[in-house]
Amino acid sequence: MNDGNIKIGMSGSSTITLQEANNVPVIPVQAVQIKDDAKYVQVIKEDGSTENVNIEAEIADSDYVQITSELEVGTKIQYVDSSTGNKGTTSTVSSNIRQSGMLSMLSN
Repeated sequence: MNDGNIKIGMSGSSTITLQEANNVPVIPVQAVQIKDDAKYVQVIKEDGSTENVNIEAEIADSDYVQITSELEVGTKIQYVDSSTGNKGTTSTVSSNIRQSGMLSMLSN
């Protein structure tokens, strides 16, 4: 039933949030690597060397993924930035105010 507010030729858009989490540790989705069904990131240690650390990745959007194990806010990680090809891109695990998206984006 049209109440007269929708006219021919009009369009609209909407956003559907499937899951949402607040104040959770997040990392860039590009930093997550998968090998043999295990997800991990390269953590930069205090001496500058790197170590692969297994993680559990949860809710993700196109930019960030929520992590639920091992890494704490402030941990430095290294990854390849696919937009620039820079193999030494670094980031810090941060606490995002709002993280939403589809869990299935990073499922095995």
